[in-house]
Amino acid sequence: MPIKVPVVAGVFLLSALAVVCRAGQGAGTPASVDAPAAFSVSGVIDRDTVWSGTVSVVGSVQVLSGVTLNIRPGTRVQFALPPPKADSGEERLYVQKGATLIARGTDAQPIVFLSATPGVRWFGIELHSGHDRDVFDRCRVRDSRMGIACVSTSPVIQNCVFEENQQGVSLWRQANPIVRNGSFLRNAAAVVVSMQSAPTIAHCEIEGSEEVGIRIDAGCGGSVEETRLRGNKVGIQRRGSAPFRVAGNRFDANAVALSIDHEGSVAEVRGNTFSGNQQGVLVATKASVQIAGNTFFANGVAIHFDGRSKGIAEHNDFRGNRIGIRLSRTSSPEITGNEFSKNETAVLCETSSYPVLADNNFRGNATAVRAGDHQSFEWTRSIWKREEWEGWAESYGANRIVARDNYWGEETTREMEAGATPIGAIFDVHQSRDVVVDGKPYRRDEVDFRPFQSAPIAAAGAPRLPTPRTE
Repeated sequence: MPIKVPVVAGVFLLSALAVVCRAGQGAGTPASVDAPAAFSVSGVIDRDTVWSGTVSVVGSVQVLSGVTLNIRPGTRVQFALPPPKADSGEERLYVQKGATLIARGTDAQPIVFLSATPGVRWFGIELHSGHDRDVFDRCRVRDSRMGIACVSTSPVIQNCVFEENQQGVSLWRQANPIVRNGSFLRNAAAVVVSMQSAPTIAHCEIEGSEEVGIRIDAGCGGSVEETRLRGNKVGIQRRGSAPFRVAGNRFDANAVALSIDHEGSVAEVRGNTFSGNQQGVLVATKASVQIAGNTFFANGVAIHFDGRSKGIAEHNDFRGNRIGIRLSRTSSPEITGNEFSKNETAVLCETSSYPVLADNNFRGNATAVRAGDHQSFEWTRSIWKREEWEGWAESYGANRIVARDNYWGEETTREMEAGATPIGAIFDVHQSRDVVVDGKPYRRDEVDFRPFQSAPIAAAGAPRLPTPRTE
């Protein structure tokens, strides 16, 4: 007995009983079909529509302008490849400009978007609506290529789980969504931000990303706050000069926790905790970063300034790292007001890097400041063109790492007060005169540690902020 699907109160109801939307036949056109166990859709949706039960999307389904698609709690939306030679596009849900998608699940009945074929990725959900009224709440998105792709639109995406997607959320053309209370598990990339987009990401869990947790491309900004990033190849990768804030997050056991690695890139990194990462913060290729009020413990390298990068590292705590701050390839940040304790090497300068080191506490480190490989003003002068070297030399002086007005620990301070060179705390020309490059010796730089503080600097270290959420 055929079932006539009615229009109820102006809304076309797609139940688990029956409706087929074919290419060229609008979802708003009532259809009489035999009742299947689940229903399939393809083509267009041209009037307000509700989905519930199990929905199979075959090829591409478009929600037309002015139409609202409402997906009820517990709905399972499966994306299937179109038949061979069918002109229905890739398996996706496409929301046109001016349309609206509302997907509100519950804790007990989440909405699930997944592939109809195990092991085969579906394309994704494309939002082109151009407004901020789209909502994804308590949804699960699995095995897609693009996940939720926002183009010039700014939905709220909250309490959602993204698992094993190529990209969980992707943003294009000034998309500025709010992404909060989400879990991103084992995706190649959890969130990709491009083309002048600026999301607000907060209170999320991002774990096991094969490539990157959050990628912020050139021209994009936004913020990541109160989020835990754990076990990712790269936690956050930042490239661009638009305002970008990383605050109150926790980074655990990432290969690289936070990378800011493009000329002109800027970021504010404040009040985060970095633990057990191979590299905590990588600042490279002439980037400039403000790193303040963070805690770094048990990392391989807590902060690495590389490739003429600059910035400020101030009022941070460095405890139990292999290297607290590493500088390489003529990097020159300001390092002030920090607490360095029980690190193997607190500050390592390599390849002619000359920071400003002032008002820090160095306590219980195996080595406080080390002039390492290629840390030689003479070597730099030998390889640079004369005009490059002269301008650089005017800025940084000759053969000297300036590290004045620091506190060096109780035992080292006694040595300094007695007029001795602190052999244990500082490694420079006094411990090993030359660096050798291609078989030729060059004079290693000296650490200028006078004047020094005779007592710990009370204001050094990170302020005691609330502990970031880790549950």
